Amino acid sequence: MDALKELPGIETISELQQLHRQWMDEALRTGLNAREGVWSENSAVGGGTFVEAVKAELEGSGRYRRIHSGDDDIHGLKELAAGYQVDFDAKKTGLS
Repeated sequence: MDALKELPGIETISELQQLHRQWMDEALRTGLNAREGVWSENSAVGGGTFVEAVKAELEGSGRYRRIHSGDDDIHGLKELAAGYQVDFDAKKTGLS
């Protein structure tokens, strides 16, 4: 709640709820409620420094992700597609 008090015009949970309701109503009315892939297709989204820090925190598994820049200087950390391409072909062997 302390962090909310730093926002101009927000002092209570009720005020935040009212503001959120207005944002949602406007998004539905104007059609701005479409899915944005940047949020669901990346492991991390934000400024370059933040995304680089997340990649570093991932240590070994971070090497399978790449950082890319999008609109408005928003960076994303995306997994490489090859990470999921494993040979799962069925094989028949004898039971012995």
